[in-house]
Amino acid sequence: MSRVLPNVMVARAFRELGVRNERLEADLPGMVDIGRQKLYGFQHDDGGWGWWFDDRSHDTQTAYVLYGLAMTRQAGFEVDAGVLERGARYLKERLEGMDIRTRAYALYALAVSGFGEREATRLLATEIQVTPLDPFSQAALALALYTLGDEATARALAEELGATAVVSGDQAFWDTGISDGEYQAKTMASSVRSTALALDALVQIVPDHPLVLPAVRWLMAQRRGHAWSTTQETSYALLALADYARSAQEQFAGQNWRVELNGETVEEGSFSSAAEGVRVVLSGERLRVGENRLRLFHSGSGRLYYTVVSRALLQEEVFRPAGAIRVSRVYRRPGSRPLDAPLRVGDLVEVELTVEMPQHGSYVILYDPLPAGLEGLNERLATTSYIAREGWEEQPLPRGLPYSRKDVLDRAVVLFFNELGKGPHRFTYLARATVAGRFHALPAEAYLMYQPEVWGRSAGEILVVRP
Repeated sequence: MSRVLPNVMVARAFRELGVRNERLEADLPGMVDIGRQKLYGFQHDDGGWGWWFDDRSHDTQTAYVLYGLAMTRQAGFEVDAGVLERGARYLKERLEGMDIRTRAYALYALAVSGFGEREATRLLATEIQVTPLDPFSQAALALALYTLGDEATARALAEELGATAVVSGDQAFWDTGISDGEYQAKTMASSVRSTALALDALVQIVPDHPLVLPAVRWLMAQRRGHAWSTTQETSYALLALADYARSAQEQFAGQNWRVELNGETVEEGSFSSAAEGVRVVLSGERLRVGENRLRLFHSGSGRLYYTVVSRALLQEEVFRPAGAIRVSRVYRRPGSRPLDAPLRVGDLVEVELTVEMPQHGSYVILYDPLPAGLEGLNERLATTSYIAREGWEEQPLPRGLPYSRKDVLDRAVVLFFNELGKGPHRFTYLARATVAGRFHALPAEAYLMYQPEVWGRSAGEILVVRP
C-alpha cells in the first residue's frame, strides 16, 4: 500500500484542486494500476492483508489497505468492489477483539470505504472516556464519526484533540514520536503522521480552529526535499494539506514572489490559487566561491509556502562507513574462502553482509548494490516471504532463512526484516561475475523503513573482474 497511496494522494489532490499536469495524468494511472493489482493479489483467503501474500492477516495492516483502496476510489480510480467487501468483512468480524486504538483506525477505514459501523463507532467514543486514545487514533475516530453523520460527537473529539497539541511559536504539532498506535513503530507511527491526520480532522470538522494554520506551518516545515521522510508520512500529509488548500482557496489568491541570489533577481511571478506552484532551479555555475545569499520576497494577501533544497554530486573513489547501524561487506569465494586473486568472468562470489543494530528494529531493509560486473543469483527464486511459516508473531525464522523477504534485482540484492534484534547479524548471498572490468561497489545500506534516520552504510570498494 505504501507504494500506491502517495500516488493516489497526488491524484486526489490534483482532482480536488483542479490541477492539470499532462505528464502525471499520463503516468499516474499505470503506476496506480500496478500497485492496485499487487494489493488484490496479496489479499488473503480470510479477506485480510499482512505484509506479504503468504503471511498471516493483520488487523492494522488490513485497515490501512482498506483505507488506501477507499482513497484510490476517491481519486477517481476503479476499485474491485469484492476486494473492498472482503476486507471490510474481515475487520467487522474482529472489531470487538481489537485494541481500542486499532479499532478506532479500523472504524475510520470502514467508514470511508462505505462499510461504516455507526453504533460501534459511537460506542467507542464513550469507551475512550475511560481509556483515552493517542492523537492519531482519536483523529481517526473523529473523522469516522463525522463521515457517518455524527457531527456533534466528532466536533467534541476534535476540540479535545486540539487541546493536546504542542504549540511552539507560530507552529503546532502532536508529539507522539513512534508510539501513536498499539504497535508503535510497527504501525509506521510518527509525529508527522499524527499531526497530518489531526490536521485533517480539524480542517474537515472544525475548519475555523485556531490550530489549523499553525499545524499547516509545522507540517510544511517537516518536508525533506519534495516529500516527507516515509511514504506513510507523505500520504497523510498530502491528504491533510490538499483538504486544507481546498477549504482555504481564497487565502492563496493575489500573491507575488521574487527570488534573489546575491542581490540579483533570479525569477519572479505571481499565484492566484492554491493549485499553482513553481520550481526554481539554481545551477552550481551561478554560485560564487564563499558565502552566497539567497532571498525570497513575498507580497500580497495570500500565504506562500516554500522549500529550499540543496543537492551536490561529489566524486568519491571510495566511501567510508557511516551511520548508527554498523554495516560491513566482504566478497569471498564460495565456502567462505578468501578472495586472494582477482575474479574472472563466470566465477561465483559469496557476499557476506554484517549488520550490527544499535537497538531492536522493526521493518528493516538491507540494500546491497551490485557492482556492474556482478549479477545476483536468485537461489530457489527466493523473492517471497519466509515468515509465513511462523506467522505474524515474532518467532525465530527457519535456520538459514533469517529474513522475511529477499528480492534479487538487476542492480541490487535487498533483504527485508520484520524484526531485527540488537547486536550483530550476518547474511550471505551468491553472485556471479559476468563482465570484465574495474567496478565501483557502492556501500551496502541498512535502515528502518519508518525511521529512516536510523541508518548505516558500509565502506565502498573497487572490484576487479578479469576476462
